[in-house]
Formats: sequence, C-alpha cells, structure tokens
Amino acid sequence: MNALLDLQRRFQAHVLGSAPPLADAVDPPGADASTRLRIYVDAYRLRLIDVLGNDFPGLRWLAGDDGFDRLCRACIEARPSQHFNLRWYGAALADFLESGGSERPELAEMARFEWNLTLVFDARDEPIVTEADVAALAPEHWPAMQPRSHGAIRRQRCRWNTAAIRAAIDRGAAPPVAQRLDLAEERIIWRRRRDVRHRALEVDEAAALDAIGDGATFGDLCELLCGWHAQEQVALRAAALLRRWIAEQWLTALLAV
Repeated sequence: MNALLDLQRRFQAHVLGSAPPLADAVDPPGADASTRLRIYVDAYRLRLIDVLGNDFPGLRWLAGDDGFDRLCRACIEARPSQHFNLRWYGAALADFLESGGSERPELAEMARFEWNLTLVFDARDEPIVTEADVAALAPEHWPAMQPRSHGAIRRQRCRWNTAAIRAAIDRGAAPPVAQRLDLAEERIIWRRRRDVRHRALEVDEAAALDAIGDGATFGDLCELLCGWHAQEQVALRAAALLRRWIAEQWLTALLAV
C-alpha cells in the first residue's frame, strides 16, 4: 500500500509539473514512457481549460481563444487546483488575473464578475422576506427593525463596461468593445429563484445596503439617507428601497429588536 501511495503521489506531482519525469514507473510496451505520460499531463490541463471556458465566456471573448488558452495555462502552472471538485477552480483564475496575471485590467474585472455570477447561482437557499412579512410588522417596531440581506448577494465595483459585455453574450448578441467607464459603477449580483441578475446600484442605495450589512435599523437608514434627500422625503425613500429589495428577493429577515 505504501508503494502504491508513493506512486500516486509521484504521478500527481508529475502531472502538475512539480516533479521530475516518471518514466521508470511506466511499463515498456507500446509508445515510449514520456509520450504516454504526456497524455495525462495534457489531459489535465485541457480539462481545466474546458471548465474555465464554460465559467468565463466573457473573459474568453475579451482575450480571444488563443489568449484565453494562454491565460489558463499560465494560471494552471502558477496556481494548481486545490480541490477535488473542478467547479471551484475558477476562483484561482480570478485571483491570478487580479494579482498581475495579465496587464489588461478589464480581463481581471471580467473574471471576478463572472466568478461572482457562478457563486450567486450556487449559493445556498435562504428564507425570503415577503410583503406579508412587512404587513405583519407592527408600526411601533419599524424604527428598530433590522433588515438582513440574503447570502447569495455579491457586490462589485466595475470600471469597465463588463456587465454590458457579459449581458450581450448571455443574449447571444454581439458584445460591445471593451471601454473604460467615465464613472465607476457599483453593481449588485443576485439570484431571483434560479435566475441570476445584476444591475447598477444608486449611490444612496449602495450606502444603505452597506449599512444594513453593519446591522443598521430602519431608523438608521432614514438618518443615513438624509445625506442625499430632504428630511421629509427620507422615510419614503427608505420604504421604497425596502419594497424594491423585497421584490428582488434580497432580504432574508426583518429582525424586530
């Protein structure tokens, strides 16, 4: 058993490119040992590239087929898979590009955006707040009520027209040329039932979401929104945001403190 375990470890190290040739462990019949071992070395990389191509269609379009292949191979050499399940390898590609794996910042942004899309799709189900839950809340509890956001939500600051490119690809349309935005936008990515969506956040809405992530109450939100709206309008704005978040299934609880 120890000999088998040692052979398996040597074979894995060889496939990952971190060990010397393994020709001494290959039976002589058929093709030469190096050729036969190369089949496994290449197959490992091709399988990872195939999986990444499915998860990152926008990145593949931006980089081109050859460029995408080169990026993936560079990532595989720099960051070997650490999971038995290939589904999670995409995180390595996004991290690799963000840490300098490419000189094109739009590629790193697209990789992170597309990885967030997959994380939202796979996030576990949680309870969803409904209009009925709001109606059941006594008026005196509103100021101290604490909304809680759904765990499937992701946020990303985009400096390129990343979302427009990916949306066009999802529709089967010709994507626009990559362009840097005049103003960076805060985008939110979420899942409504099994449908993954994304849109830009308004500045006050983004601040309000940050606040509820820190435990803000409805009263706190009203006070925060005074930074953008007249005092007589903040309660209406806070209620409108709450209604929108419920409709989009962003909230998992309304805690009455």
